[in-house]
Amino acid sequence: MGSNMLSQEEIDALLKVSLDQAATTMSLLLNRRVQITIPRVSITTPQEISDTSPIPFIVVEVGYTEGLRGRNLLVMRTSDGAVIADLMMGRDGLKPQEIIDDFVLSALAEAMNQMMGSASALRTKS
Repeated sequence: MGSNMLSQEEIDALLKVSLDQAATTMSLLLNRRVQITIPRVSITTPQEISDTSPIPFIVVEVGYTEGLRGRNLLVMRTSDGAVIADLMMGRDGLKPQEIIDDFVLSALAEAMNQMMGSASALRTKS
């Protein structure tokens, strides 16, 4: 291509590499094998996210610090978030706390930051 635009194939390849790296990071955090499927990428509004997400849900947001403009949102069921936080604390994930408090939200934000950080570090090395 003669422009600065990436082809769809290039975008797909970069996304796969980034997701593989993010899954590796989550696997290390949780001490469990993690597989991340190809996400749905779209421009949306908070209302659309609210209308289409499983209730109750948690939204973890990570903004870009350079290069790109925008945000990454990880939307998950509260029960999944509680299990992830429980596993991050070295427990078995079978009896996570039922109340989503600042501790759980902080753990999920840290997981998202580490996943995005590892994926972006991989990209900048290319």
